[in-house]
Amino acid sequence: MRLADRTSARLRSRELTTACVTVKIRRKDFTTYTRQRHFEPPTQETRVITAIARELLDAWLAAQPRAACACWAWA
Repeated sequence: MRLADRTSARLRSRELTTACVTVKIRRKDFTTYTRQRHFEPPTQETRVITAIARELLDAWLAAQPRAACACWAWA
């Protein structure tokens, strides 16, 4: 959520919007996975960006039942 908030703040400060959210997941063994989603309309809203990032991470975790997730709890 902090990353989405920082990203949204940068978008707003530069008067930009985004129509794609990408998450990068790095496992303990440094294997890296990326997931992205395009959407419309473009936005700079933290809530929208956070929700999409959460959906991407949740989907990845569901497909990786042995993945350790000691990183966060969704509020």
